Amino acid sequence: MPSTTDTALDGLRRSVEEYTPDGTIGRLALAAVAAPVAGGSLFLAAGFLLAWVPISLLIVPLAAAFGSGLALLTLLTIWPVYLSAIGRVDSPAEYSRAVRSRPSDSRTERVKREYREGSISEAELESELDAILDTSSDDPQTRGVDAEHADEPDRGSRTRTRETERNG
Repeated sequence: MPSTTDTALDGLRRSVEEYTPDGTIGRLALAAVAAPVAGGSLFLAAGFLLAWVPISLLIVPLAAAFGSGLALLTLLTIWPVYLSAIGRVDSPAEYSRAVRSRPSDSRTERVKREYREGSISEAELESELDAILDTSSDDPQTRGVDAEHADEPDRGSRTRTRETERNG
């Protein structure tokens, strides 16, 4: 089960891949601009932190946040270039296409996430999962169940089994 952090990082990675250049030169050019600005912002934050003046309360957090964000952008931009250099992918453009074409959460995962977040009740969860199972075929990929959990009984059947055991 993916954590919220994994989902947030995947979303961030998809966004970066959507809006950055696909080629090696474009990525290196973007990183060549972002990295020095990130370093300068972090240096500015450190300088104002060490030489404390009243305006430091404003400048330090802003410069640190901006610099950290740009440093993360730099790393995410250069990552496909690194993977290409070590032979894990053929090119940064291939990596970008692969990240963009990854399917988003299945309907089942979306419903489970909504339940974990508290936006739907347990009864709504069970009815949604039953609807997903009823409207799909026996193929694990098309019925919204992960292939790795395809041999496990669904939550509704486990609940019905427990109720039958209690009553029977």
